[in-house]
Amino acid sequence: MNSFKINSNTYAMDALKQLNVVNSKVAMHQARLSTGKRINNAQDDAATYAVIQKSYNTIKSNQVIKDGVRNGKNLLTMIEASMTTQMELWQRIKELDLQKSSVVLTSNQQAMIDERINSLISELDDIANSTKWNGESLLNGTKSSIDIMVGEGEMMTIALPNTTSSGLGILTNSNTKSLSFDGVDDYVSINDNNDLEGMNELTVQLSVKFNSFGFQTNSKGSRLIEKFQSADANAVGSYAFYTHHDSDMLTFLVQTENGQKGANVSLTNNINTGQWNHLLGKYNGSTVEMYINGELKAQNNHTGTILSNNYPVEIGNKNASNTQFFDGLIDEVSIINKSLSSSEITSLYNSGNPKSPLSLDTVSSNVIAHYNMEGGDSTLVDQTSNSHNGTINGATRSSDIPGNITNTSISNTTTNSLLSHLQTIGSKINRLESKEELLMDQTTAQEAIRSSIEDTDFAEDQMELIKAQIMQQTATASLSQANTAPNIVLSLFEA
Repeated sequence: MNSFKINSNTYAMDALKQLNVVNSKVAMHQARLSTGKRINNAQDDAATYAVIQKSYNTIKSNQVIKDGVRNGKNLLTMIEASMTTQMELWQRIKELDLQKSSVVLTSNQQAMIDERINSLISELDDIANSTKWNGESLLNGTKSSIDIMVGEGEMMTIALPNTTSSGLGILTNSNTKSLSFDGVDDYVSINDNNDLEGMNELTVQLSVKFNSFGFQTNSKGSRLIEKFQSADANAVGSYAFYTHHDSDMLTFLVQTENGQKGANVSLTNNINTGQWNHLLGKYNGSTVEMYINGELKAQNNHTGTILSNNYPVEIGNKNASNTQFFDGLIDEVSIINKSLSSSEITSLYNSGNPKSPLSLDTVSSNVIAHYNMEGGDSTLVDQTSNSHNGTINGATRSSDIPGNITNTSISNTTTNSLLSHLQTIGSKINRLESKEELLMDQTTAQEAIRSSIEDTDFAEDQMELIKAQIMQQTATASLSQANTAPNIVLSLFEA
């Protein structure tokens, strides 16, 4: 460059350019030190800035999901605590019920235990109804499940149990009473209305607890339910469930125009006194069958239409001079004009906690008469709309019902059900804890990646700032010198 030209001061222009570069570096390092971030906007590094923003989104999403998982875990912990308390109540209920069966207790003492049991059952139901989240009950069957978000687009569905007494099968019969017969002169007579006979198919079911088998002591049997001519050794009728007067035999008998045929089983081999049993006899037009506690025990070939007659249906009555009245308890009596399937029979038996056939959709329309022994007078009310009401003669109502909590299968089912629910909730809590730990690890990893890309290294940037500031000072001095250089031209005009 020629120093004697003043229209273009290229020295100063070069110095100014370098000063601007240095000023930019100073500003950049000052921004990094003041914000703590190496990348403050997209112009610093567009690609890296995009990666950082994605990391921020992931970290914030994980935080929200982690909070949801933690809330879900707290919710399940609350449910677990409620069910643990219910398990303790259930254990106490079983203890009291076993205590009630002691022969040394008076009826008043047993009534006091019943009152305590009912109080504990009410408390169990209160726990189920009061265990709520955001105003919604979680353990009374009104809500079947909840969803907890455990990842982006990933939900964990938690099935909610019904731990009310009915949901657990505790005292869930539609009735709370049975009929007690003393073996002397108690029976029930039921109106016919001409539709309890003359059928091509038939099912008769009832729950029975024998106090004794007549044939064992006095060579006399008893009638559980029958539609036969009374007081006649050569009985004629439609159907009957009875024990034999001269042998160890329980029979379900059907009479058609082709005669009488019965399904027979040994009483002592199939039934114990003092225990509830579900008895069911059915006729399908080709066979007579008997089921005890849901299992087929006997069958016999038979054909024809069940005979019609004007004999009343009777429960617990004697049939002839060499038989006696029934001695024991009877509940859940049904007459159905349909031959039930095996699955329907199993449903009615319900593991020792018998259901009303009116509750089964496939059976309810075929129920001609059903009795759950409720009431307080001498009328036995038909629970269908057919009005086959009966008159109670001598028999009394008892609070001893099938399916009570001393029944082994019911007790085990309830206990296993509660334990299963607790195990399920416990496993879900463990899964949520694992999810929470995973989310924390993922967040830490994402934060480490973001930090390595975005955060300022203060030692390095402080060093670079000092270097840039020194260069800034030297660039300023160079610019000043470059601006004064053209003054040399003035010496050419000196005299």
